[in-house]
Amino acid sequence: MALDADGSLYITDLSNNRIQKLTSDGIVTTVAGGNGEGSANDQLDSPEGLAIDDNGLLYIGDTSNHRVQRLGSNYLEATTLEELTLATNFEPTDADLLRLYITFFNRQPDLGGAKYWLGIRRDGYNLLEISGFMSDSNEFSNNYSGTTDEQYVARSQPLPKGQLAN
Repeated sequence: MALDADGSLYITDLSNNRIQKLTSDGIVTTVAGGNGEGSANDQLDSPEGLAIDDNGLLYIGDTSNHRVQRLGSNYLEATTLEELTLATNFEPTDADLLRLYITFFNRQPDLGGAKYWLGIRRDGYNLLEISGFMSDSNEFSNNYSGTTDEQYVARSQPLPKGQLAN
């Protein structure tokens, strides 16, 4: 069993291969597994251990699958950029998109901006297409209009170690 910051209790249901959540209001829901015994992402096989970290992510000891499953929020439900990057559906290629954002706009994305561009990515656009959208944006034109390629690269990329700016 594990208790989250909201007072909800998470319980392993070993024989039904699922994790149940009991809220402080008495509502019981299945939050993981429950789709039969198995090793797919939506299945568990003899879950036994549970832990919740400071970010509210639930870790499940999926015993017979010899793995630990992490259950967290969807990136669309995130309330901070850090929570967004810890979301269960945040993919390794999403980090590339956020780096592209930093390169184009010379700053970390705010949460709304990150969700917007990740939504574009989820709609099937690749990074090259997205970079075209970013370069057409008003923010990009306001920040970099009139600069040469060399000036843009110098402003948007860190200098190699030991190199001094002119």
